[in-house]
Amino acid sequence: MLDALIILSFIFAGAGIGFYSSDFLPDTALAQVSNLEALRWIISGFGALLGGVVGIAMQVSYRRVEQNIRQMPLEVLITRSVGLMLGLLVVNLMLAPLFLVPIPKDFSFIKPLIAIMGSLMFAFLGIALADTHGRAFCG
Repeated sequence: MLDALIILSFIFAGAGIGFYSSDFLPDTALAQVSNLEALRWIISGFGALLGGVVGIAMQVSYRRVEQNIRQMPLEVLITRSVGLMLGLLVVNLMLAPLFLVPIPKDFSFIKPLIAIMGSLMFAFLGIALADTHGRAFCG
């Protein structure tokens, strides 16, 4: 059931993105189209097809990660989880002052970009450090 939910969510997301992506076509390309609604449905079909392929790949990846987590020893799982939480806590404490810095509107995308990249980097760093040095804390 979860497998079908994963695949269907990617299919619907791909179809939705495909349906509304015709709004981003240049005006010169849209001038050549006689039926815009048909173009939207065709792009939506291709988006759904691509979403199905990505959904199947994500479902296989999810099953692989789930199998790896089930085979992992409990102390390693707990240590990595604590490292992940500490890494995310540190990055959130570091990013709080960043959002108070005034940035021009042209560069307003930098704050969320730094937040996402910092969260990913510190989450990975927390897991890696906990995996390397956490075994000393477990005894």
